[in-house]
Amino acid sequence: MITSPPQDHLSPDEGKKHFSITDPVNPSTPIAQLLIGVVVRKRSIHHNVWATYSWEVVSVIEGAPELPPWSVIENEQDAEIYYAGHTPLRLYPYETDTLKDNLESSNPSVYVFLREDQEGEFPALIGATVCTGEAQAHAGIEGDRVEAVAMSPLISAWVHRFVSRYHVEQPVYKRQRTQNRHNR
Repeated sequence: MITSPPQDHLSPDEGKKHFSITDPVNPSTPIAQLLIGVVVRKRSIHHNVWATYSWEVVSVIEGAPELPPWSVIENEQDAEIYYAGHTPLRLYPYETDTLKDNLESSNPSVYVFLREDQEGEFPALIGATVCTGEAQAHAGIEGDRVEAVAMSPLISAWVHRFVSRYHVEQPVYKRQRTQNRHNR
């Protein structure tokens, strides 16, 4: 279910709904943004005294389907598949090194952030990224889970276009050792 192809020029209505490009003057402002929907599986756990079920992100889809968050999509034998909601993928010009690393890895991924909700039945969908550095930083937050799912060809092409457009190779500088002060 793809409702918005990730491309640089969309009609005004599509751009408002799914994708945007902003001014790169401020590096903390995303240059590109794409809404994605997150699909999760709630699986029953048997013979476990601490938990009765587990959550697993199974996929992301381009666009934001017109479903309310936590709608049941499918029932399986010991599991239910839910549409968890949508969240933006944001790309920043200062992240191109880690975006490039993700694209060149053996398993390019979208990283989804879930937070266990102490009061409700469903975990909270916190966000998603394709930046490996942001995923690693977010993994250190207590109570949050970072789950990697395969990057679709359309998201991969969108990220690749962004990296091709904004990435600037930085020269590698080697430090020169100074003479040891004891050897003077």
